Amino acid sequence: MAFSIALDLLVAGLLLVTICYAMVLNKKIGTLRRDKAELQKMAATFNAATIKADKSIKKLRGTAEDLGASIEKANSLRDDLMFLTERGSSAADKLEALVRKARDEAQSTNEKRGNKFSASDLAASNDGVTDFPKRPAASKNSDAATRRPPVVTRSDAERELIQALQLAR
Repeated sequence: MAFSIALDLLVAGLLLVTICYAMVLNKKIGTLRRDKAELQKMAATFNAATIKADKSIKKLRGTAEDLGASIEKANSLRDDLMFLTERGSSAADKLEALVRKARDEAQSTNEKRGNKFSASDLAASNDGVTDFPKRPAASKNSDAATRRPPVVTRSDAERELIQALQLAR
């Protein structure tokens, strides 16, 4: 009999421990049920944030592609501008050489004729009407005094170019 009483006490003790453990689990389950609504709200918010981030990434990729195309176009335009600038510089150098040559020839022609002008006298006037300076008063050799160089009318672009070349010296 003592053995059955001991076994009954052991079962009663185990039942008491199980009841206590069930009460603790019940409290935790109640807390979990209360927090379930908050957890669902957080999951919905997380899902919305994920969808929004995905849309933003797609927009960002599109913008990056557009930017890449714009950069390629800008590089192409830069290369074209560099080429045109180089061509313009070489054309300006050639033009400057031609202007110097023409000035030197005009000066040597005037010196051969006996006219003495400085290089600044040979420069174009501000209105750009003629390429040659005015002749000095006629001498007794009327043949040389009656010949005049032809009058050349210059465009605005030519006048601006000559002024730029003069300022560059």
